[in-house]
Order: sequence, then structure tokens, then C-alpha cells
Amino acid sequence: MIHTLSRTPLDRRSAGLTTTRDPRIVHIGVGAFHRAHQAWYTQHADDNWGIVAFTGRSPHAATPLAQQDGVYTLITRSAHGDTYEVIDTIVSAHDGNDLTTLTAHIAAATTAIITLTITEAGYHCILGANPPHLNLNDPLLQQDLATLKAFIGKGNGALTQQDRRTLTLNTAPARIVLGLAARKDADAWPLAILSCDNVPNNGAVTQAAITGIAQHVDATLAEWIIKHVSFVGSSIDRITPRITETDKHTVAHATGYLDTAPVVTEPFSSWVISGEFPAGRPA
Repeated sequence: MIHTLSRTPLDRRSAGLTTTRDPRIVHIGVGAFHRAHQAWYTQHADDNWGIVAFTGRSPHAATPLAQQDGVYTLITRSAHGDTYEVIDTIVSAHDGNDLTTLTAHIAAATTAIITLTITEAGYHCILGANPPHLNLNDPLLQQDLATLKAFIGKGNGALTQQDRRTLTLNTAPARIVLGLAARKDADAWPLAILSCDNVPNNGAVTQAAITGIAQHVDATLAEWIIKHVSFVGSSIDRITPRITETDKHTVAHATGYLDTAPVVTEPFSSWVISGEFPAGRPA
């Protein structure tokens, strides 16, 4: 039987973190793989870039992270034992359904990159299609297209008070299109969108999803996206098994912190990136 330990809750203050990273990346899909891979790589680039993270479908992953100021322990597990590292690149964690916050961060001049770990199904494209294109028979996508046509047709990328209460979007690409509409209306800064999903030709799939939605709702917005947004492809690898209560207990014993959102991973990692970053990227 595992007994509850009396430990200090992990957060920025208890971890001794006295500076805040610059919020330069918006990430959608804040699951274990993102936190073992992209967030870890961003930390090791060591140039103060921070990630504003949003959940993909379920809001629950954001709750423990938000309570810990985005800080968590990465357990690297090998035949030689476990090592523990506090990762602090996530500056805030949010429910992906919070379109007010998501839109504001995508539109912000400081945001240079949008990254994605939303699984292959999250792009709502026809699987295996060459070239990639939207699955227009998808009921969730159909709902989002109708919603965006009604909203973006107002010519206003910023959410009004009424929109905050009523606007709902089901899919990550549609939420990004909403944010890009706000960015276009703000001052049309360029940025890169980078898929970190294990999907063949993921940069092209991402482009097909986002530009396809835009073309269906606002031709002017679609033209702006094609001109100002770079779609970056990548190949990724790092095994990230599901965390267990035993793992959480192990972290508490080893570090002295009560961490409700640790991640366990293997020592090996790889990330090959192909594309342009018009607003810069971490080292």
C-alpha cells in the first residue's frame, strides 16, 4: 500500500524559479509527449523562450499544470535508474476551449510559433489523401465552418463579450483559424505553425487543414495566411508511457516535491525540423 507523503507542492516558488520566460510559443495539445519532447527541447535550447499551453480536446490536462504554475518533473528512465529534471518552459496552461485566451495569445506580437500535438485525427483531414485535404463530411468540422463563417464574417477578429459567452469551436484547426483572424486584424505579423505529431508529411497536413478552413470562411483571411504563415514539418521520437501513481510517489521520495503532473520518458529523443520560422525560433 502506498501512503501519502508530506511534501512541498511543486510550483515556481518552491522550485526556486525567480525569472519568467518570454511567452513566444503557443502550443495546443498539452499532453505527456509534448512535455517530454518539445517543452524539454525548448528548455535545453536555453534562450528563455516560454510556451503558453492549451489542451486539445479534454480540458483536464491543464488543471494540475496550472496549479503548479506550469512547472513539472521529467523522469528519464533507463536501465541505470531514474533521473529527475524540473521543466519550467510552460509559462501557463489553459483549457483549449478558452477561446478568449487562446485568440489573444495567437494574436500577440510576441508569439512567433504555434505548435501542435493533437494526434492524426485532430487535423480533420482525410487519412492518406495525397495531397492532404479536409474531410468536409466530418460533423464537427461542419459545425466549426458554420460558426466561423458567422463570426469572421463580422470582420472582427477580436472576441466581443457576447462571443466570449457563446462561441464554441470543436476542432484545433478551427480555433487556430480564429486566432489567425485576430492576428491579421491586429497587425499581420508573420509566424510559423509547427506540427509535432507523428503524421506523414505533417507540415502539409497542417497547412491543408488550416488554409482549407480559412478558404471556406473568408477568402481574404486565406490569402493572408498563405502569405504570412509558414507551415513547418517535423519528425519526432521519444517514448512516453502513461504516468502512474507509483511514479508520482517516486518523484516525491526522490525530490521532496509533491508533483501531480510528472512525466516519464526514455533517454533517447530525436527531432528533425524542416521549414521557415519568419519570427524566429529557439536555438
